[in-house]
Amino acid sequence: MHAVETVDLTKTYNGVYAVQNVSLAVDEGDLLLIDGRSGSGKTTLLKLIGCLEKATSGTCTIFGKNIDAMTENELSDFRLNTMGFIFQDYNLLPTLTVYDNIELPLLLAGKEGRKKRVEDLLTAFDMSHLRDKRPDELSGGENQRVAILRALSNNPHIILADEPSSNLDIGNSHLIHETLSSINKEFGVTVIVVSHDPISRIHITKRYIMTEGVLRKE
Repeated sequence: MHAVETVDLTKTYNGVYAVQNVSLAVDEGDLLLIDGRSGSGKTTLLKLIGCLEKATSGTCTIFGKNIDAMTENELSDFRLNTMGFIFQDYNLLPTLTVYDNIELPLLLAGKEGRKKRVEDLLTAFDMSHLRDKRPDELSGGENQRVAILRALSNNPHIILADEPSSNLDIGNSHLIHETLSSINKEFGVTVIVVSHDPISRIHITKRYIMTEGVLRKE
């Protein structure tokens, strides 16, 4: 079974193509990079795969489930229990501590054993010393690592990362991509990264290029 399979997936805005006839198959356990300039459609494609937007035409299947056939409530539950999201601007809640931000998806899903899960993640990624800090007390690299742990907290089958290193310096960019590669290898999580950061190409060998909404394999 593919983790992700799209067939002629298309998204238009006012008649303009953002994503055009994209057919893509991503195997379970893949680490995949979708590269391309800003405005090429790669973030829109990630949103379609992540059930954050509806396609204009074509199909998208995630772990054998046709997301186009789901209701909004079903999509919400599916996202929460199947996917982890990492955003360029972190999207951490500023009033919550590191611990609380990581725990949030577990609370929303009503999971038991939340304390152990969060503690285990903080320990595994050597971030226990940051547990009581808030986002404005952290560096950009630290905030993005917290965002990665939040994405991982609910044991997702797939992580979707939208420009995860674009706001970071070179050292932190390498660290973020090393962390994503480690998660992919050690946890077997399928990871799709959208990025135009040249450093991402060093760490991810399976690469697609997007140009004006059209996807091609490098």
